[in-house]
Amino acid sequence: MADTVKKVLPFFFNYFTGAYFLWVLLHYASAHLYTSYCANWSILGFLFFPITAITPWCKTLSWIIQKGTVILNDGYTILGTYFTLKIANYFPNPT
Repeated sequence: MADTVKKVLPFFFNYFTGAYFLWVLLHYASAHLYTSYCANWSILGFLFFPITAITPWCKTLSWIIQKGTVILNDGYTILGTYFTLKIANYFPNPT
């Protein structure tokens, strides 16, 4: 069983790490694209915002931004839990 875990663990670590960094990239790019194309910082951008905000590409960018925020939050929670468990191994067991 230990050999199987040693073979599978790097795959999962690389898969989840890669997926996490993909969401970081998507979130970052979508935030910049949304401010450029959907919420332009100008008088015309302000006037046309009610129309552009409901377009499919702006809704998609907004969804990616929102979903990316949740995934980034979950990633930090997982990372914090991992390091907490690693640090907890250095403390003596009270039993």
